[in-house]
Amino acid sequence: YDTTRAVGLYSSAIAMFVMDHDGNIYASTRRVPGKFHHSSFVAGGAVAAAGEIEVRNGEVTYISRRSGHYWPSEAQLDQMAENLRSQGVTGFEVDKSIHC
Repeated sequence: YDTTRAVGLYSSAIAMFVMDHDGNIYASTRRVPGKFHHSSFVAGGAVAAAGEIEVRNGEVTYISRRSGHYWPSEAQLDQMAENLRSQGVTGFEVDKSIHC
């Protein structure tokens, strides 16, 4: 997976993601205002985390909690970071600011 060519809502090279309560992560570089957004992954259902993710050459480099639909907390972003670390993913930036 690579987000290098993505055009994010807040910056480029970023995809939106959600993590469901089972720890499954869904991400997309595709955004269609009013039609496809964070809540589209789970049909508007509850999530454990949501935000933006940057992946370069298969390596996660950045995650944030930027989601205007879910307004995730810092604790939810921490859950996402811990989920990634439990799978051996390290060395990524965690941006706890929110600009929605």
